[in-house]
Amino acid sequence: MIDEGAATPSASRSALLFPAALAALGMVLVLAREIRYGPALFPDSLEYLSAAQNFADGKGLINVKGDQMAMWPPLYPLLLAAAGGAAGIDLLDVAGPLNAVLFGLTVFAAGRHLQRRLESRFAPAWACAVLALSLPLTEEAAWVESEPLFMALAALALIQADKFLSEGRTRSLVGAAAYGALACQARYIGVAVPVFTGLALLFRQGAPPRRKARSAAAVWLAAGLSLSVEMLRHILLVGAYPTNIIDLDAPLLLRQAAGILWGWTHFDLPAAAAPLLGAAALVAAAVFAFRRGSAAVREPERKRAPIALWSSFALIYLILLAAAFAWVKFDTAMEPRYLAPLYLPAAAAAAVALDRLLRCGRVRK
Repeated sequence: MIDEGAATPSASRSALLFPAALAALGMVLVLAREIRYGPALFPDSLEYLSAAQNFADGKGLINVKGDQMAMWPPLYPLLLAAAGGAAGIDLLDVAGPLNAVLFGLTVFAAGRHLQRRLESRFAPAWACAVLALSLPLTEEAAWVESEPLFMALAALALIQADKFLSEGRTRSLVGAAAYGALACQARYIGVAVPVFTGLALLFRQGAPPRRKARSAAAVWLAAGLSLSVEMLRHILLVGAYPTNIIDLDAPLLLRQAAGILWGWTHFDLPAAAAPLLGAAALVAAAVFAFRRGSAAVREPERKRAPIALWSSFALIYLILLAAAFAWVKFDTAMEPRYLAPLYLPAAAAAAVALDRLLRCGRVRK
């Protein structure tokens, strides 16, 4: 990978500008949605808000019914309490800006990392724009839910794992383990993050078996400690976790998931938007032509992020999500918020594929 220290200050600032601007735009879109419609509330939102307020008041993680919050991971309400509860700010006013910041962090971190790992200038910019302007993600971030926090932690864990795979630095391994452990405290399906990260490190190429095993064990140990603390807290409060296997309507869930994913690919836009979209497409084509022509001066030895890292995480996540539906009947229908964490891996994998396609085109010329 290119030594960032060798870059000129102006070039470094220029590289930061685009993902930072799109991250800010994404934050504005989230906040604008909340200003127009108000905070979007789900039954879980009341659990988070009441627990956060009670924790800020020194009463512990107590929900609106006066019971201990046990069926929800504690990280999001704790973050809400830290962000504004102790200062006496209405947590409904805190949740919107907090989620917007988390969404902006996800966009910026993903865009900046792809800039470092891809050869093309266009592919990272495209992925960053896809994330910042995505209706599914901005809509999801407007809900008072833990998904924006989980998506940010999952993105940071994958980025650190990718950096460790390419550079082998210990601090990247520590980052991947820490973010993976925190993801388990944001959502229970967050266990998919350390499970996948550990597998990616265990099966990486070019490293001695003992070193691969130590790297994977470090990630799994951090996640195991995080989950053990949460499981112990749950058992002390309400007893053992439910373990009843249910009759899973797998075809129905697959159809629901397919419908949600298909909905990401198109939106019902008004006819008046057509000229604007056409103009945007022309501008994008012009920028693409310029970037493609100038990309040849970049260092050809820049390493590219492995497409398998992003697409494989999506697969592991879907498998564990299906297992969660089969294990405990939390819900009977697949919801968009469950699949929202797949949006970033899909965009990143597409950016990697686009980068390789553009590179092949330049090689043929």
